[in-house]
Amino acid sequence: MKLDKVVILILTLIFTFSSAYAGKLKLGGKVSTYNPPGDAGSTVMFEGTATYLLSDYLSIQGSLGWTTYKSGGETVTLMPVTVDGIFHFLGRQKLDPYAGAGIGYYRTTVGGADESTFGFQLFSGIEWRPSSNFGLSFEVKYRVPDISQPDQGGVSFGGGITGDIELDI
Repeated sequence: MKLDKVVILILTLIFTFSSAYAGKLKLGGKVSTYNPPGDAGSTVMFEGTATYLLSDYLSIQGSLGWTTYKSGGETVTLMPVTVDGIFHFLGRQKLDPYAGAGIGYYRTTVGGADESTFGFQLFSGIEWRPSSNFGLSFEVKYRVPDISQPDQGGVSFGGGITGDIELDI
């Protein structure tokens, strides 16, 4: 199954960078309101994230998401698996505005038929960390699930919770 290979690739990239750059690994979860392309209304998207901090200003993030919605009378399930580069404008501070971009493998199921595409996403957000290993974030993301149809993107608004763990590599 292609999805398994993409997840393994993302984890391999994260752990490869972990070996090259000692830093922090952040694990988190996000919930957002996703407005898919077409006639579908807003839906809820859930994401799990793993972010590795390369420096105070740069990080990489892998995520796995899931949402389902109705479009054209059919039930659509979207599962994005993404890898993003993130720039932290002020460095890692208590209040951390950031922006990023990345690529993704998007698995879409419509009425029982699976389709796999490659797409991209652009996003910006802000994270507030009241303690050194816990944070709350708000983010706006524009997703294009199929790079061959760049005008078929969708916007999401949401937030999440993150926790940091120290890696001693």
